[in-house]
Formats: sequence, C-alpha cells, structure tokens
Amino acid sequence: MKKFLALLTVLILSLVLVLPAAAGRGPGGGEGCPGTGDCDGSGARTAIKTEAGLLQRGMRGTVALVGTITAVGTDSVSIQVEKGNTLAADLIGTIVTVTITPETRLMLRDGTTCAPITLADLAIGQQVSLNGIQTETGLVVYRITVGAFLFGTP
Repeated sequence: MKKFLALLTVLILSLVLVLPAAAGRGPGGGEGCPGTGDCDGSGARTAIKTEAGLLQRGMRGTVALVGTITAVGTDSVSIQVEKGNTLAADLIGTIVTVTITPETRLMLRDGTTCAPITLADLAIGQQVSLNGIQTETGLVVYRITVGAFLFGTP
C-alpha cells in the first residue's frame, strides 16, 4: 500500500509540473500569439476582426476615455476628454476626434440597462465613455456608451 501511495504521489506531482507546459499558449494562439489573431511574435498583441481584416490592438492595450461630445460627424465624434486610463493620460483635458467604423458598438446607458443606438442618436453635450485602439491614423473606437458618469457621480 505504501508503494502505491508513493507511486500515486509521484504521478500527481509529475502531472502538476508537466500539464502547464503542455497546455501551450491557448486557442488559436500559436507561438507568441495569445488568443486569436495575428501578432508579431512578441506575445503582446491581439486583434479585432473587422470587414477590412484584422485591426491590431496596441502593444499596451485598450484606450478608455470618459468625456463630453463636442462635435458629431458622419464617421467621427469629437470628445472633450475628462478622464481616462493610463493609455489616455496624455489626452485628458484635450478634444479628441475618434473614428467610428461599422463595427463600433454605440450604446445608451439608462440606469442599469444598455440599449443599442445609432450615430444619429449622438448629440453635442452628451456624456460618453469609450474604448478604442490607437492606430497609425488615430483612435479607432469599438464601443461608445452614452450616459457615462463623469467623476464618479451618477
């Protein structure tokens, strides 16, 4: 019985050490590519699938902003940035014009629920939050939510 327990302990310890190494980098990941999508082998990029192909997220992640709409165009929105995450620190206090693609989700937050809206529903003076990706051509957003709370107050 003692030999069996010793053998079982060795087997369990072997599995604990070997399985994480055998797991690899996740589904669709390949060498150095977390998640799905292409990357440069550094293991730091992911991608958003669009009609035009893959839109690479920045090396450092998603830009998150909160602010007030100052202008609405046919495929863009200008926002006076009030707050943001670390990647948006340089944008706080400035007006940023963001590109809206067909894949951009536009949402209206009403209390505890969110409902989809269209670009025509956006208006100057609305408080919004957004998430996007910094590209060579500027900030491309994949979500804008109207009804954001500025400075943590409802």
